[in-house]
Amino acid sequence: MVSDVPVGAMLSGGLDSSAIARSMQRPGAGRIESFSGGFAESSLDERNFASQVARHYHSQHRELTLLASAQRGLHCWVSHAEEPLADKSALPLYFLSEFMRKLVTLALNRDGADELLAGYDTYRASQIAPYYRYLLKWIRENVLQPTIEWLPNSVAKYNTKMMLGRFFVVRCV
Repeated sequence: MVSDVPVGAMLSGGLDSSAIARSMQRPGAGRIESFSGGFAESSLDERNFASQVARHYHSQHRELTLLASAQRGLHCWVSHAEEPLADKSALPLYFLSEFMRKLVTLALNRDGADELLAGYDTYRASQIAPYYRYLLKWIRENVLQPTIEWLPNSVAKYNTKMMLGRFFVVRCV
């Protein structure tokens, strides 16, 4: 926490960013600056968890509402990326970084603990995957896949069609 520039933390409320916020607490270090980005769509928004962590550690917390269809700054972000990326969080992270830069120069970030400890809902599928292989090919292709394709589309982060489609390797249109 010794720095010549203002320091802040990106806070999602997950294990990794919460550990960063905790590690920033040092006697005499002052109040932690923390930042979160989220979406109006509640299934995509983690700000509630981040706010709980921020309150627990008494940080000066600021939040940015991101628009899922935001095009502002897309050209600039693409030029910074310099190569194709498959990370859907890259653009929101860019906007959050731009938001943070108005107040801090150095941002402590987090990545990895949730993956390491299987903290995401999508990891539950790996527990059932071995059983799927025992299903007859005919049932998979003629019953499961058409049923999944028939389900309505949704923008929710963990919607049924998307989750089943990923698990059963089905094209979701």
